[in-house]
Amino acid sequence: MYCDQADLERRLTLPILIELTDDTVPPVAVDAAVLADAIADAGEVVDGYLRDRYTLPLDPVPGLVRGITADIVALRLWGRRPDTKGEAPKTLGKAFDVAMRMLREIQEGKLTLGVVAGQPEAAPHATGIRVNHRRREFGDDTLERF
Repeated sequence: MYCDQADLERRLTLPILIELTDDTVPPVAVDAAVLADAIADAGEVVDGYLRDRYTLPLDPVPGLVRGITADIVALRLWGRRPDTKGEAPKTLGKAFDVAMRMLREIQEGKLTLGVVAGQPEAAPHATGIRVNHRRREFGDDTLERF
């Protein structure tokens, strides 16, 4: 698991997290099973982006991955509420967009998680260009024609 209930409480607050996970009326507590499923689903999304760059699962979990996962979970939990019609507050939508952009940047090697314990730092993808250069020398007679 790349995030936990405490990470979600920091993003949503405990009362909102209870409302988004507990299907009883009135909601009284965080439904651990619903939360665990949402965290596992978000973890699969994260793994999908990191699979080619890092040995998975990440252990320990870098703070960047913890935050990205929590942002994905928050939006998914919000979307499971029929009274919201799947529309999350703009701040959650923006946080999700940023999280997905960061995952793409990690995947492309533009953003790194640094050294993860127990594994070498991911090898960067080539970012330069390769040029085959042949040296040409021109004599005076060639240059005089121009």
